Amino acid sequence: SFAALETPSLLRGRPGLNNFWENIIGQNQRLKVRIRWYGHLLGLIEKPVLELKAKNGFLGGKLSFPLSSFTLDDTLRLRDVLSIIGNSAIPNLFKPDFSNLRFSLLNSYKRKYFLSIDQKFRVTIDSDLVYHAINSHKNEFIRCPDRSHDTIVEMKYDREFDDEAHHISDWFAFRYTKSSKYVEGIKRTSPF
Repeated sequence: SFAALETPSLLRGRPGLNNFWENIIGQNQRLKVRIRWYGHLLGLIEKPVLELKAKNGFLGGKLSFPLSSFTLDDTLRLRDVLSIIGNSAIPNLFKPDFSNLRFSLLNSYKRKYFLSIDQKFRVTIDSDLVYHAINSHKNEFIRCPDRSHDTIVEMKYDREFDDEAHHISDWFAFRYTKSSKYVEGIKRTSPF
């Protein structure tokens, strides 16, 4: 599961959802902030991780920082999460201005992991995707979740193995598309 946070700035004449619009218009350099955890969607969230995902063209990277446990229910407020982030051991170099962040999406899915024998390639298969609108002040997560029947297969590898990756992906029996669970979730849960 993950909870996406983003900057509510103005981009291309549309208020809020800055990360969403940067993805839609194809902005080359982007930063996405989210909290990821494994286990149940609601209740006690143990071992959550703050992830800063940077994208530069087709290349991406991720920095991860452990956070304190918290409880995700209808009493959770953005200020609680910002306090947890503020009290974590994130080096100042990697701390963007978190005070401007707002909740934008709560997402959960099942994931299977596969690793090639040579350990150069990782494949993930995501299914049973569920998207929840999330608010910075008051939430009722049991209302109106949006379920997707899509299955997302992603191959991950270091840039140096790009040529080999093309040979492997030729064996996949489906077409390649650009996919973002975050973008799909925003489209399904946000009124435009």
